[in-house]
Amino acid sequence: MPRQVRSMGGGSGAGRPMTSGPEVSPSSGAAAIRGVQMNETLRITLALALLSCLATREARAQGFVDVSAALGTDAGGRPGVDAVGGGVSVIDLDGDGRLDIVLTMLEAPTVYHQRPDGTFTRRDDVLAPASPVEAGGHLPFDMDGDGDLDVLLLGLQADALLRNEGELVFTDVSATHLPDVERWSAAAAPADFDGDGDLDVYVAAYIETLEYPRHVCAPDMLLLNDGAGRFTDVAAEAGIASEGCGLAVVTHDYDLDGDVDVLVVNDFGMFVTPNRLLRNDGPSGARGVTFSERSVESGFASRLYGMGVAVGDLDADGRGDVVASSIGRPAMLLARGEDFVDRTHARGADVVFSSDGYQATWGLAIEDFDRDGWADVVMSGGRVVASNFALNGAYQPNVVMRGGASGVEVDPPGWGLRPRGSGRGLAVGDVDGDGDPDVAIGQTDGTVALHRNDFASVAPARIRLRASETAADAVGARVTGRCGGVARSVARVGGGSFAGASDAELRLSFPPPCDAPGRAVALTVRWPSGYTQRVTTTTGAALTVREPDWLSLAPGRLTLRPTDASGDPLSTGASVVIRRDGASPVSATSLPGGGFEASWPAGGGAARIDLEIEGQRWGAHPVTEPAAYGLRTVPQRPVAGADARLVASARAG
Repeated sequence: MPRQVRSMGGGSGAGRPMTSGPEVSPSSGAAAIRGVQMNETLRITLALALLSCLATREARAQGFVDVSAALGTDAGGRPGVDAVGGGVSVIDLDGDGRLDIVLTMLEAPTVYHQRPDGTFTRRDDVLAPASPVEAGGHLPFDMDGDGDLDVLLLGLQADALLRNEGELVFTDVSATHLPDVERWSAAAAPADFDGDGDLDVYVAAYIETLEYPRHVCAPDMLLLNDGAGRFTDVAAEAGIASEGCGLAVVTHDYDLDGDVDVLVVNDFGMFVTPNRLLRNDGPSGARGVTFSERSVESGFASRLYGMGVAVGDLDADGRGDVVASSIGRPAMLLARGEDFVDRTHARGADVVFSSDGYQATWGLAIEDFDRDGWADVVMSGGRVVASNFALNGAYQPNVVMRGGASGVEVDPPGWGLRPRGSGRGLAVGDVDGDGDPDVAIGQTDGTVALHRNDFASVAPARIRLRASETAADAVGARVTGRCGGVARSVARVGGGSFAGASDAELRLSFPPPCDAPGRAVALTVRWPSGYTQRVTTTTGAALTVREPDWLSLAPGRLTLRPTDASGDPLSTGASVVIRRDGASPVSATSLPGGGFEASWPAGGGAARIDLEIEGQRWGAHPVTEPAAYGLRTVPQRPVAGADARLVASARAG
């Protein structure tokens, strides 16, 4: 489709003929001539001032500016490779408070490490597996719960798991922590699927055998974590059939039931398997989890040459809508309860053709980039040469969809985001620390196109989440902000885009009058555990929200202090049912001072419980009975005048 161009209107006076200067009579003499000259000079001065004002306004309202060369993310390029790869992430890899960039484009994974001055140093030696891996994608996530980001490299034949030891040092633990399988892994997304407090991983696999157009696809994996970062594939036991050639996956609680679900975007959906929605139905057995297929009945099964996926609230109704990139027409699916409705055409998102063939888009993100209160969509463009029908140029344009109440405007003027080459992955994060989301696009030449967000509007309210009753990264949480009578929502998802990940910070922007800094924002956080928390912040401010420890286990009793949907303490007498693996359900009793309590077998140790509150499932939660401690003196018989100390230690039994 030809690019849509907005004309620049001239206001109420546009099109009128310019009036002439003052009339000069012969009797006016030199003074009149000087008056004409002064008026002309004044007119020129005013015109120049107007042009300067317009230029300043244009500079302030400017969209994205390519800062790749200035900051060093274009370093180390090579001839481009037209291949499936190029996943990019914007993350703080070394925990120094500055965002770094990771790129996997089939050769050695690249880390662009951010220096204190905001420039980047290219490092090809940081993410080095014991055996070479042709990694086209990767997943940054905290596999062992120690607070830093480990990296799963996704390869054409084998994967590699690199444990973060700090200071940009990584150890390959693949041999002891990953299943020993060979398959083409394209993308992955994390979540605490089984509610035991650690991050599990869904891996979307690509092609096993090339037989165009009906390729044989490799089976996906559902990797459950044992708590120490060792993974077991339980896809078959969880009811996940081996279907589709997946290129992108995102984890998201689409039905708001407290369990994190899986949305997979498949390539070759026209001929093989369309996009898939796998609903998490909760715990099963001692350590298991069960999924059910809802792709067709929910309306999610779009048949695309699917490349990437993003979740965001496009119509401001509080639910997570989905956009999938493709070769040709993308898919824009709006959430309606537990189903999706295709509104690609109705909302103006039919981007089918570029100037010289089918438009091919890969990584994407849904964010309110211009901070006008409506979510936008940006997609990376990149050449596809595998199919004759997809004839397109090497420099595919990136695609911008500016959001609004009634739909999107494709490629609005002044946004920038011009391509540097052939793009693949796309990730978002506040790289320069000014409060707004910047965009990084992985290139097939092994570099990163970094686009700085220079929109002049106020920075959004920024939120980081730390969960206490599920995995700490809070995938599955939803934050709703209210300002000036308007509500906006954002979900914490895992994975997404194409073969990489964006920074975990969440952002909320609002329309007027909340488009100024310092406006009060009332936040409601619904945690994956089911707990709802109310906090306040302001537009332009950054806030870290920690989930309260509302669930605790002591010898002989389990104490809960849940809330209702609005964040108020659950009323006395409410129904609270606790289910523990292998045990009969137990009803908790109300406590006089608030909260609820249930008996717990002494010495029960660690367990996973399933909660049902007022008839609604609250998902699974890990609980651990604290060890009993005693005090002893060292030395056992203190000597007068000599040093001694008290030591606390766990009692045996």
